Amino acid sequence: MPAVYFRVRSVGEGRLTHTAEGFRLRGCGGKLDYRQGPTASYSLYSDYFWYELGDMICIGDSRALYYCFPREGGDVVAKTRLATEELYKMQT
Repeated sequence: MPAVYFRVRSVGEGRLTHTAEGFRLRGCGGKLDYRQGPTASYSLYSDYFWYELGDMICIGDSRALYYCFPREGGDVVAKTRLATEELYKMQT
């Protein structure tokens, strides 16, 4: 089995959007433009007050995971989790 390396890097600010086409994450001064379609996953990895840093939404694939921390308070994480499941059902 090949070695697996794990790194966590802070990449600064970005913008995560979630539409019927799935997720789009842009950031790193234009160097990052990641898209994830609605059929990529049935559910969404997210957490509330993750390691005491704040609410978190995680998207990604086998090459990279992106941990996003929404600035808005409220129930953004819960709504995004529900929307992800519903979009998956609509597309499959």
